[in-house]
Amino acid sequence: MKFRNFLIILLITAVFFTSCDTDSNVTVQPGEFISYNEKAFSTFLVGEERQKLIDILDSVSVLLPFVLPDTGIDELIDKLTDFLNNSDSRRELTDGGVSCGVMEYWTTNQKGALVKASAAVFIPCGSGSSHSLPLFSFQRPTIVHRAESPSEKVQYMKDADSIIEGFGNEIGKGSVAMNLLNLIVADGGYIAVLPDSLGFGINCDVHPYCTNKSADATTDAIRAVKDGMKKHGFSSASAAHPENLDTWNGDRYVMLGYSEGGYVTMNTARAIQKNGGENPKFPVAVACLASPADLSVTMRDLMLTADREFSHPFFLPLTMKSIGAEHLEFPFSRTIVRPAGHEDFPERLFASLSGEYTADEINRIMTETLGSNYHGPATILTEEVKRSLENGGELQRILEKNNAFAGWVPEFPMLLQHDEEDELVPVGNTRRAVEFFSGADDVTVEIGDYHLDLPDVPVHVSASVGIMLDGIKYLDEKVYASGR
Repeated sequence: MKFRNFLIILLITAVFFTSCDTDSNVTVQPGEFISYNEKAFSTFLVGEERQKLIDILDSVSVLLPFVLPDTGIDELIDKLTDFLNNSDSRRELTDGGVSCGVMEYWTTNQKGALVKASAAVFIPCGSGSSHSLPLFSFQRPTIVHRAESPSEKVQYMKDADSIIEGFGNEIGKGSVAMNLLNLIVADGGYIAVLPDSLGFGINCDVHPYCTNKSADATTDAIRAVKDGMKKHGFSSASAAHPENLDTWNGDRYVMLGYSEGGYVTMNTARAIQKNGGENPKFPVAVACLASPADLSVTMRDLMLTADREFSHPFFLPLTMKSIGAEHLEFPFSRTIVRPAGHEDFPERLFASLSGEYTADEINRIMTETLGSNYHGPATILTEEVKRSLENGGELQRILEKNNAFAGWVPEFPMLLQHDEEDELVPVGNTRRAVEFFSGADDVTVEIGDYHLDLPDVPVHVSASVGIMLDGIKYLDEKVYASGR
């Protein structure tokens, strides 16, 4: 129980808190597998190793940055326990351990050029046939520093000592947490893939932050796992039962994402459906959790009205950089103010989005540069840009085209879940998606109170693990409802 308690805390506190390849002459296609490099082989969830992890986590529990409230934590522990207990019936699929590594594959950037991308991949190596394993595609919350890339933290999944070392890093605790969650999912009977997305891992292109283009890297990662299995590209894994590896046919998969990852999940699901489910086929189900799906109304209003107390203002320059990469009429340098004495502010702010700065550092550049004139994220925008964000304005229309629910109704099961008090990604995003998906046959909506009352921790963050565990349970029931 202490281990699961501490695990939840690590996930909650970490989840929110680097040569690039472009070749227009290659003959490959998006979604083609390049390589798999095993970084760790984990057996800590097998047999006595699980108890060893419990003992080690107990010994470092004094590192918790706050006192955990009793209310709510038991429910989170129960959710994790339920998943682990349910997956015990599939133990033969994972009883040999889990290969944890980095997959490289081909995708396209915002300009349509073929580029290399990377993803963390977790492959169960059990005595049961891996042919029966579904794939779990996990889309991460927002990161800004290249060292936060999931593929940069896979090596810490080796054993208990390594995991504790990973959580001790100043940068990238969130990706250690996401990798650990994916390792647990893989141990529950899935091949798990956690894409870095463009702009991270081995890729240095502009990150398509909350735009339609964000679907490509995820869609191609799913294709690449299937392609890699077909090409026996994962045979380098330290499989306890190599005869059962490389046989997955790619027909069964689910997708889950939280925050920006929820947007990417919904956007990717739309792209796959619009492609007719040819490659990949339709997912078994998807979970879009606390997603900023409604860019043109809910998130636009947040951009314009959030005050100086808003804790994550860096989302706005990320948005403007991504828009500027796809719409040349809105270059970053002309959308950001040039205050007297700080005429280089747009260039400094743009440089801070290079992948070498943390979110806190980006926030400080915004708030300290503008000083007493900073009244909220919108302070960085020119008056012309603010007018363009108003109803009917050109920027507002661009955001509307990138709403994740625009132009489709899901033809497969979908979970939409949100904490009603979310202040960073307001619940209005999910309410608007529900309106647009009113004609869908199988959309489950869960809006309520899922957060823990933690001092100085935003609701969006403290609700994350509970909601993600709900999403995992929802997808797991869809996949394994009729048995393996």
